[in-house]
Amino acid sequence: MQQQQIESWLRQLGCAPNAVKSVEGNEWQMQFVFPPGSQQNMACFSPRTPAGSTVISVNYPLGRGEVAYDALSDLQKGAFLQELRLVLSRDHLYHDIAPGSTPTSCPRSFAVFDMRFDDGLTLDSFARSIIAVSNTALAANLCCAQHLSGARPAPASAASSQVQ
Repeated sequence: MQQQQIESWLRQLGCAPNAVKSVEGNEWQMQFVFPPGSQQNMACFSPRTPAGSTVISVNYPLGRGEVAYDALSDLQKGAFLQELRLVLSRDHLYHDIAPGSTPTSCPRSFAVFDMRFDDGLTLDSFARSIIAVSNTALAANLCCAQHLSGARPAPASAASSQVQ
């Protein structure tokens, strides 16, 4: 798909795409915020292989969750990883969970992406792919927040956090 067509569709969807230096192996690449006005940075690119494909992706680093993850019990860690995989496993989407430095450490990041081909790519299908990738990533981000924010240390004293 031509970069200009994708850029035009992103603008129609209310996004402000920015061309970025392509990663080796890509014809072109751009970033945009979706939903418009949010803080979710997404990418769209055209890999050289397979020809005629366009990928919509989002990647979330989990580095700030490492301390909270380490505070979880083994059972809690397993429950978190299982729920994260379940949330990311959606029909017609791909995902990747980048492993941590050791098999038992916090994953480095997760990514969600969809690959579309020129022969079936329309504004409608493109928008649906962006929405599916975005919603899946937001659900996974919520899963991470639910599991990793509760494990943070409590304030020094309960009385100091009460409003008077």
